[in-house]
Amino acid sequence: MDERERSSKTAVLEYALQESGADRQQSLMIGDRDTDMIGGANNHVKTLGVTYGFGDLAELRQAHATAVIAAPAELPSGVAALL
Repeated sequence: MDERERSSKTAVLEYALQESGADRQQSLMIGDRDTDMIGGANNHVKTLGVTYGFGDLAELRQAHATAVIAAPAELPSGVAALL
């Protein structure tokens, strides 16, 4: 809850992975902005960009999203393809 300690997506995701004990190979960062993709990459997890949020396809591709989907209905197949 204290944004002064974890002010980036990288730090937030790192904290979540540590606290949950999640396996990075079985984890996935889903997001709509480049900061989400960068946070995932910095934490060595796959990333799934979604274009139905604030970001667009160009932004997500430039941030090296592992995969990109365009609609919420594509979430199950997008996740399954990456994990």
